[in-house]
Amino acid sequence: MGDLDGVRVCELVHHGLPFDPRVWKSAEALAKHGADVDVVLLRSPGQEYHEESLPFHLERLACPSAASRHPWRFLTGNIAFHRHLKGRRYDVVHANDGSTLLGAALLARSSGAALVYDSHEFFPGYLPAATSLRTRVANALHVNLLVERCFIWRADAVIAVSESIASELQRHYSLETRPTVIRNVPRMVRRADLDRGYLRRVIDVPADRPLVSHVGAVTARRGAESAIHAVARTEDAVLALVGPVDPSYRERLEEVARQLGVSDRVRIAGAVPYDDVVHAVSSSDLVLYLPSPATMSQSIRLSLPNKLFEAVMARVPVVMPALPEIQRVVEQYGIGVCVNPADPQAAALAIDSILASPGGPELDARLDAAADALAWETEQERLFDLYRRVLAARTA
Repeated sequence: MGDLDGVRVCELVHHGLPFDPRVWKSAEALAKHGADVDVVLLRSPGQEYHEESLPFHLERLACPSAASRHPWRFLTGNIAFHRHLKGRRYDVVHANDGSTLLGAALLARSSGAALVYDSHEFFPGYLPAATSLRTRVANALHVNLLVERCFIWRADAVIAVSESIASELQRHYSLETRPTVIRNVPRMVRRADLDRGYLRRVIDVPADRPLVSHVGAVTARRGAESAIHAVARTEDAVLALVGPVDPSYRERLEEVARQLGVSDRVRIAGAVPYDDVVHAVSSSDLVLYLPSPATMSQSIRLSLPNKLFEAVMARVPVVMPALPEIQRVVEQYGIGVCVNPADPQAAALAIDSILASPGGPELDARLDAAADALAWETEQERLFDLYRRVLAARTA
């Protein structure tokens, strides 16, 4: 096992979703390193999840408000956590995002456990600009911000998903200790194990046709329309939109493609299972991401999107927005081009340049190096080190 043998850990997850891959990976890693891990997941009525044999214990806690969009749903969810877990004893309570921080803090206090706060984003960066007294007051009273401001101080350790978000969390809350950065990278997939025909089979695109992938939730904010506009300006590339899409928005995308005369070059693949995403991406010649600047929050500007790491693991070059965290990774490993996301012509030129001049062995070597460095098997060591520090401080 490992040096966490016998450590009792409880991870709380609010999402009314099948599961959060970041939580899954961290719980699995801790359990395989010897910890006794409980993952408590809120679900709304009617949601049922099925999973394979797990190295950790998964509890689904029924909560009618879990799928609600009301901001106070987080309070009812945390009350449900508190009632369900009251009386249990743990060594570490791990809060996944601010939506579970209150319940985790209460459980940590009652059980004498250390509190680890894993902030999956920079929540203050989602709030509207404080351009008036009314907006400033509304922002200050937002339930998520109130909870984070009150309880982040009680955490024995804070985790962030990027260096920029770690800096902003430390600055915004005047934290003495900088949050530990643990990026949301995928598990290692060896180049020889990639199924490079996966996506082409799904959308019926031949192997000799240039294929560009847009990965993740297909929404206006995530840049699906910008991707269509960019690919429409390329010579003959096909765009695959890989991710869940609302039926009404699908109609909008189909209309945009018709107006641009590229209906035959835009394929809406829909969602694929999480474990298949890297294989799907590996079918393409590059990954494209052009989030809309008009709706881009500060949190998005500071983030490292999963699609970047999925492209790396798929050994596929990228065309990405010129945002600080993304550009740092792309330039460090030499795996693509960063452009102004508001300029589809610049994106199209970058796409055509990559498609016209495949990188060959040199690009393959850079992508392999990036994949080795940005695999969960490497990144999880930061999680283990953090747990060791927290537990050592508790016993000192």
